[in-house]
Amino acid sequence: MSCCDPCADLASIKSDLAELKAKMTLLLQHCGPQTPPGGGGAGEITVDAVTFDGTNDYLTRGSDFTSNADGSQFILSTWVRLAAAPGSFTIVANTDGWVFIGINTSGFYCAVFNEAADRFLDVTDNTVTLGDGNWHHIALSIDTNFAAGNKLVKLAIDGTAKTPTVTDADGAFNIDFTQANWSVGATTSAGELFNGDMAELYLALNQYLDVTQAANLQKFRSSGGKPVNLGADGSTPTGTAPTLYLHLDDGETANNFAANAGTGGGMTVNGALTTAATSPSD
Repeated sequence: MSCCDPCADLASIKSDLAELKAKMTLLLQHCGPQTPPGGGGAGEITVDAVTFDGTNDYLTRGSDFTSNADGSQFILSTWVRLAAAPGSFTIVANTDGWVFIGINTSGFYCAVFNEAADRFLDVTDNTVTLGDGNWHHIALSIDTNFAAGNKLVKLAIDGTAKTPTVTDADGAFNIDFTQANWSVGATTSAGELFNGDMAELYLALNQYLDVTQAANLQKFRSSGGKPVNLGADGSTPTGTAPTLYLHLDDGETANNFAANAGTGGGMTVNGALTTAATSPSD
């Protein structure tokens, strides 16, 4: 036999390669793909935004959301860029304001009610100047099925968990989600009109996710502060499509923002939406 056996050498090389491949597979399973330092994070997408002019631009459902039901939980996520210092701007609301989510002179504001039981919860945060002309991300989750003073209110603005001022003096209650109409960019009676730009409006009624937990927040906003892919119907964050998901792909017609990829049915444009000059993807 010669001092070197080519067949034996080849078999040894193949064995070494197989062992290296197995080690690399195990390493990737444990560590996963890595985001480069300073990188934006996984799942970022380029989206467009729409402009509400603060005069007559808003959306209405014209009825209740499809298959809607009262309940104690919801999740909100959206991006806003205000064109003026806020007075009272509506993000989303229903008839008579039993659900009102918006911005007032103090900052972010949300109020939810149960009319029959005469119970309510309101949430205010004034730690971020939302009228500074920049894009801001707002994420909120609420569960009212707890005793007075113990309801779950989780708020994050621009990736930072907040401790908002909460009025919670009532017992557990279901929120009056089921109403004759819902609106975006104004109340259902065309009041408190939103003046600015909006993108990626997500509202999941009767779902809950603690949006102050980093892993959950990054289902809506990347670690680099940009929009991420929520899925064609908005179901990626929780596995279930939200009631409302208003989204524009890059270059898409502005009025398509009203189409609603969620389960609640399409909205109608009042006034004329236009594509915003910037988006939170920029």
